[in-house]
Amino acid sequence: MPVHLPNHQPLRFGVQQSLRHVLDDPSSSKTMLTEFFVSNSSDESAMRLKLLYKEFPEYFVWEPAKKKWKVRHKQVVVGRLCTVNPFEGERYFERLLLINVCCPTSFQDLLTVNGHTFATFREAAVSRGLLQSDDYIDSCLAEAALFQAPSCLRVLFALLLVYGITTDLQVLWDKYYHPLSEDFSHNGILTDDEVLGKTVVAINVVLNSMDKSLADFPIRFSCKYASDDLIHISSTTL
Repeated sequence: MPVHLPNHQPLRFGVQQSLRHVLDDPSSSKTMLTEFFVSNSSDESAMRLKLLYKEFPEYFVWEPAKKKWKVRHKQVVVGRLCTVNPFEGERYFERLLLINVCCPTSFQDLLTVNGHTFATFREAAVSRGLLQSDDYIDSCLAEAALFQAPSCLRVLFALLLVYGITTDLQVLWDKYYHPLSEDFSHNGILTDDEVLGKTVVAINVVLNSMDKSLADFPIRFSCKYASDDLIHISSTTL
């Protein structure tokens, strides 16, 4: 299911179509996401169910020709939002809100928390405490481990470190170490110590780009590379 920022939805049109005609056609800007908002503000069933975006396809079916949702009468469908890289910034935080906020009626509604409308999706997510929720962080990493490459997962892990994990940090590291390091360990050439060393360095490189270091976080590493010196060296060293 698409996740796009306000007025950033993709437009599809034929070679022979006039661009002006496409831009002037209100239906051109309709997407699953914009019509999800519309349904939540106008459809009685949607308003009663108060669904998350990913839950919507379980009860409604998308009609591409009409660009609208209609009530589903048969077939079980599970919705999944498209993956968004943490480095995409606002789009990433918008996705975070969409998987946690029930029945939003607009982009502005997503930005509004307790009557206050924030300027950015990141601020709204922080206000809702989504970046400090251990349950969210665990589920976020679990989903990413299924669909993202280890390099992308390490970026996500670093971002979650920076934005406020305060409890069970060691538990999360121990739980997700295998998918975080899988690309280094899959061929069996490197020793366990070398795999851990490369994984630590790779995560630290991302943290350094945000003026942070693994030395700032209470994670214990159980190998000879797990010294304070390791997290300050260049990724080209190992």
